[in-house]
Amino acid sequence: MKSKKIILVLLIIGALATHNTMAAETKGEVKNNLLGISVGARMVVSFSQIFSKLGVTPGGNIEIGYLLPFIEKRLAIELASGYLWANAKGSGQDQRLVSSEGEVYEGYEWELIQHQLIFTLQIKGRIFPIGKKFNTYVYAGPSLYLLWSVVKANAEGNDFGTNTERSTKPGVSCGAGVEYKLGPGRLFGEILMAWSPLNHDVTGDKSTGNLGLGFGYIAVF
Repeated sequence: MKSKKIILVLLIIGALATHNTMAAETKGEVKNNLLGISVGARMVVSFSQIFSKLGVTPGGNIEIGYLLPFIEKRLAIELASGYLWANAKGSGQDQRLVSSEGEVYEGYEWELIQHQLIFTLQIKGRIFPIGKKFNTYVYAGPSLYLLWSVVKANAEGNDFGTNTERSTKPGVSCGAGVEYKLGPGRLFGEILMAWSPLNHDVTGDKSTGNLGLGFGYIAVF
């Protein structure tokens, strides 16, 4: 009788252990069976002063990505589309600027608004597997810049009108950040750098280079 009770207890323990193992495997299977699609958005504040006279540059972007199905989805390919708005002001003198009476203006003032529409194809690498609560990452990739320069100028109250110029330039972007798992995705903060040439007639041989901060959320399905 005692031996039957022992056998019964062992069978119950074995059944519970098997159930727990299967539940753990199923849970892990669900976690690993993510489609690997990510969708995110970020707000950006960039500082262009280290590259040019362009000032603080606000903007944002959206992105869609795919987590590669190996090394526990540490690597991802992402396509991002973003917009940055930059501004610069200044003054100068030009002996060629004369009034209708033929008098040379003492000086002139100008304002530049630089619009940047940016498309980036980037590779992102996470240090830890995608399922970790905390993670760090780096990314880099080539960019395509659609640039639109708008310049206004005046001298002693006389408006010189508005000059515009558009161009498409190649560029590059990179960054590094940390993320925290929250809901179906991750909150993140990062340091980023982006650059492209900017050699319009109204700007001279400059660049859109900037160093900035980004904050956002990326959902993973």
